[in-house]
Amino acid sequence: MRRLPKAAAPAVLAAVLVITALPGSPGSGIRDTASRYLSSLGRGEPADARSMLADSLAGLVPAAALGRMDPREGGAGGGSIGRLGPRGWPLEIPSGEGGGRILWFRNYDGEWRITGDTRIDALMGSASVVCMDYALSTVVPAAAAGADVSGMACPFSGAAYSVVDGMLVCPAGHLGAGIVLEGDECGARRAEVAAMVGGWVARGNPFPGDLRDIWESSGGEMGLPGGYRCPVDGYSFYSLQDSGIWCPYHEELTTVEVP
Repeated sequence: MRRLPKAAAPAVLAAVLVITALPGSPGSGIRDTASRYLSSLGRGEPADARSMLADSLAGLVPAAALGRMDPREGGAGGGSIGRLGPRGWPLEIPSGEGGGRILWFRNYDGEWRITGDTRIDALMGSASVVCMDYALSTVVPAAAAGADVSGMACPFSGAAYSVVDGMLVCPAGHLGAGIVLEGDECGARRAEVAAMVGGWVARGNPFPGDLRDIWESSGGEMGLPGGYRCPVDGYSFYSLQDSGIWCPYHEELTTVEVP
């Protein structure tokens, strides 16, 4: 196979770039689609932006999720198109704050569709955190106050939550098996931890300054290395206050009694 002289390579590359920038060329179609996509997001029209995604990508990200993305972005016209790869043709869009955004494209029956977006990649990676934060800060307190939460929806998927056997469930699976809404699981857990601390002190040990102290002082025989979490709110760790086990989420204290 004959190879092009090294001196000819820059000229060939320049010719390719010129061709992709001509009106009606692949490069022109890619930039036009990218501009419309970013413009839709900037106008707060995520459903319109989603219509420009390839079916495989649109099936993974609902319009409600696209509406959570920061619409600010550089112009698609200044982006550079790279080589065709597994995700399609990449268009790198520079950002005024450094870094940038990459969109990938493929042509389906004469229409350019977006097959990838680094911002969507990041958004999908945070889906569970977004859903969990909303559920713990809004839905669970509402349910505890007696409100019907069936009308509340996951902020990422836009699908309504459901309550199954006392558990708040996200239809997209962002909450795992679900969050407990009924019963006093936290109270039962605090009582368990309080009994453990009481047993530790009954052995002749001083009252610990922190729940992690028991794990470290006992060589892992008692306690947990990171302390204990509230079973209802996984972000909240118990602490020792006023000789009791304090839950910052429920703002309740269980007194430690030494046998």
